[in-house]
Amino acid sequence: MPPTKPPAFSDLAYWDNRFSTTSTPFDWLVSANALDSLVVASIRSSSRERCKILHIGCGSSELSFRLGELAGTRENIWNTDYSRVVIEQGRAIEEKLDARPPKIGHEEVSGRMNWTVLDLLSDESITAFRAETQSESFDLIVDKSTSDAISCGPDLPLPGHGASIPSRSTLSIILHPLEVLALNLARLTRSGGRWICISYSSDRFGFLHPGTSSRTQSGHDGSTFCELEASRYWRLEHKEEIEVEAQPERAVDSGLPGGGVTAKTPVFRPKEVNYSYILVRTDVLLEP
Repeated sequence: MPPTKPPAFSDLAYWDNRFSTTSTPFDWLVSANALDSLVVASIRSSSRERCKILHIGCGSSELSFRLGELAGTRENIWNTDYSRVVIEQGRAIEEKLDARPPKIGHEEVSGRMNWTVLDLLSDESITAFRAETQSESFDLIVDKSTSDAISCGPDLPLPGHGASIPSRSTLSIILHPLEVLALNLARLTRSGGRWICISYSSDRFGFLHPGTSSRTQSGHDGSTFCELEASRYWRLEHKEEIEVEAQPERAVDSGLPGGGVTAKTPVFRPKEVNYSYILVRTDVLLEP
């Protein structure tokens, strides 16, 4: 039997098809409220009265609505996704929820969230989004396994005019897609802003160590284009294991010899963990 081909998590067609065939909310890796303490701490640390939140790869996660509850308002929350299908679904769900009569004794969250189609790896899409949201304005980026999906894609060539690459270069720069994401998010985030990421990987941001960029070309003058070092714009503040909730043990026949005599033996599995990362935007400017 041939091996099963893994899902194309980096392809738009995969996500459009997934969201077109099911409208059931789905949360990757952890529940929607698993980020509560991290989000609340980041909101409180913001220098602005109303923290501006960018939820990337929102999908059909219930986290979008949870963020509104934690922030106390929806107006400063931007839910973005690669797939227009799920963005339209999210907007429609919010409209239906708002049409319902308020629950007695339940404090309503004011305003409406913003739902925007955004290609996080596209210079053109990022530039348009910057104009829409007033440039480097976000205090908090929330990323629940979106980085994992993006990391499944191929390395990307960047044109000579993009991502602050000096215009004198006649060569393309090849970067891992997650590094492109980090550079693009740096263009959207204020100095001191936070990027909260939940990932299944124990080394999702290894490229933030200086000198570990994946770029494979440099300028004709020998320049290494330090502007493309993601570690200039982000520093890893905290990393922590999140233990996956254990499934009930199941009993199986132990296969003991003795003419039909069997015993039930629990099957023990190693601890499964995901990881939370908190990255902080440095004060190094990244030109549009």
